[in-house]
Amino acid sequence: ALPLHDALLRRPTLGRGAALSLTLVLLFLAHAHAFLWVGVLLAVLSLAAFTRSAWRFLRATQIPTTPGIFLQGSAAVGAALPSLFLFAGFYHRTFGAGRSEGGVLASTAGWSSGFGASFRTLSESVRDLPAFVFNTTQDDSDLNFVVAAAVVAGVSVVACPGRKRAPRFMQVAFALTFASYFFLPEGLQGHDIVASRQPALALLFLPALLSPPAFTRAPRRHICVVAMLLAAGVYHFATWQKLLHAFDLKEIAGLPEVLAAAPPRKRLHHVKLDPGSAFFGWRPMWHVEKFYMSSKLGQTADTPAVLSTGALRVRTGVDVHRLTSHSAYWPQDREVWEYFDLVLVRRWAPPPGMLEVAEKHAHLLSKHGDWELWERNPGAHGK
Repeated sequence: ALPLHDALLRRPTLGRGAALSLTLVLLFLAHAHAFLWVGVLLAVLSLAAFTRSAWRFLRATQIPTTPGIFLQGSAAVGAALPSLFLFAGFYHRTFGAGRSEGGVLASTAGWSSGFGASFRTLSESVRDLPAFVFNTTQDDSDLNFVVAAAVVAGVSVVACPGRKRAPRFMQVAFALTFASYFFLPEGLQGHDIVASRQPALALLFLPALLSPPAFTRAPRRHICVVAMLLAAGVYHFATWQKLLHAFDLKEIAGLPEVLAAAPPRKRLHHVKLDPGSAFFGWRPMWHVEKFYMSSKLGQTADTPAVLSTGALRVRTGVDVHRLTSHSAYWPQDREVWEYFDLVLVRRWAPPPGMLEVAEKHAHLLSKHGDWELWERNPGAHGK
C-alpha cells in the first residue's frame, strides 16, 4: 500500500489509483488494526507530499514535473474511498449505535468517552518491549533474532553511507510505527491489544533498513551484508522448525484426530484448562476451536461475529452463548449442557465425581493424546 501510494502521489494515474484502492480494501478485510495504522501512515506521507508540492509551487521550481496539490489530494482520497466506505460500516458497528444490534455481545465505548482508552506508563512500555516485538517463543530465540536483525541493519547502514538505499517513506514508516508503541493506548473498552501490536508491525518495514550496497560499487560490503542476512534467516527458520516439530509431537498431537471425529455444524465449547505451551507464548491453544469452525462449519462461544468489531455483516448476528467459565468442574456447569452440543477439553484430570457428572449428560466421542471431545447425549436438555 505504501509504495503504491507514493507512486500515485508522484504521478497520479487511473491504474495506480485502482491498484491502491484494491490494496486498501484487502488490507481492511485482513485486519482492522493494520488498516487503521496504515491509514495514519498514508495521511502523514500525504501531508508531507502536499507540503513539498506547495513549497515548490511557492518557490516556482519544478512546476512542470510536480502534480498539483489538488490533483494529488483528489487521487489519494479517491483511492481510499472504497475502503473508507467499508470502514464506515465497521465504525458504526463497533463504536456507534450499531454496536447494540444483532447478536453482538461485547461493545466498545464511543467517541464521547474516548473509546475507553487505557495507557501504559513509559516504564511499563520499556519493560514489556522485548515481549511485544515477537513474544512467540518461551526461550531467548526471539530476543536473539531481534539482536541479529539490529546488527545487520547497523552494518548495512554503515556499509553504504551517503546513498539512498531504500525508499525514504518506508524508513519513515518503520520509525513511526515503532515509536507509536510508546504513545498509543494499550487498550480500548473491550479490546486489550492495541499499542503492543506495533513493534511486530514495525518489522514489516524493517527491510527498508536492511538492503545491501550494490555489488558493482562495493562487492565486499555487499557480500558481508548478504551473508549476515542469510545467516539470520537460517537461524530464525531453523529455530521455528525445531520448536514446531516439538509442538506438533508433544502438545498439539491428537487434536486433528479429535476434531475429525466431530459431527458438523454443531455448537462447541472449548474448556480452556491448559491453553499455554512449553514452546510458544501467548497461549497458542486458546482458540483451537476455530479449526472446528473452519473445517466443520460449527459455532463456538468466541465466534468473532458476535463481537462489536465484526467488520462485515449481511444478516443479523447469530445468537451464540458465550461461556467464560473454564475449570476442571465444567461438567456441573448447567450452561455447558444447555447451550452446547460438543465439549473440547485438553489435559482434563476429573476431580472426584466429575467424570460421573459428565457421563450423565454426555458421552466421550473421541480421545487422542491430551485431547478429549464429549458429545451431549440425545434427549439431554439444550437450546
